[in-house]
Amino acid sequence: MAHEPLSPDAIFREWERLLLLEPGHREMREPKVEQVEGWKALPRRTYSGGVWLISAPEAALVASLGISIALRQARYADAIAVAGEYLDHPEASRADEDTQINTNHISVRLASALIMAGRIEEGIDRFASELSGPGLSQAYRKNVVRLEIFAPLRDLGEDEVADRRTCAFTASLIRGLQGQHAKARKATACATNGDLLRLLDSTFD
Repeated sequence: MAHEPLSPDAIFREWERLLLLEPGHREMREPKVEQVEGWKALPRRTYSGGVWLISAPEAALVASLGISIALRQARYADAIAVAGEYLDHPEASRADEDTQINTNHISVRLASALIMAGRIEEGIDRFASELSGPGLSQAYRKNVVRLEIFAPLRDLGEDEVADRRTCAFTASLIRGLQGQHAKARKATACATNGDLLRLLDSTFD
């Protein structure tokens, strides 16, 4: 039986309820079962046959939560798919500030998912594109680095050999956002993901 689409207020209330079930630590893998099941019910009321039944602000809430849950469960392909669904929303490219912020956030989360899925070059390209966008403050860019770039590196494994593309990208971030050329040179010589994490942590503290 088809469900009636949820109202914006109902979507926000359910998103807020499910968000409060988030684990306290970002690195914790498994979300609570209640949160997962609650989120699964949302798309049935908001997305059907490849078409969103709700406007972009509410779609961003649904998609962002779905991406977060999928990433916690290491379901990277699902996270990529959910992000793509939001970015295909006909209103996702609107020029108003709130929509641009939401779209940038989802796109950055997509970049994280791509890197975690091993699609490193695609993820780096998307990060670079989003971080160079007009109108973004330095504080926002630095926050993205801390929240979204640390996580993929940890997920890939701190003892793993650092990918040269990741090293070069990290160097460009340190040089471009912090102006620290000596540390940027160190990034290109990092041997492991753990080395990169420690360098980023000391740069973006």
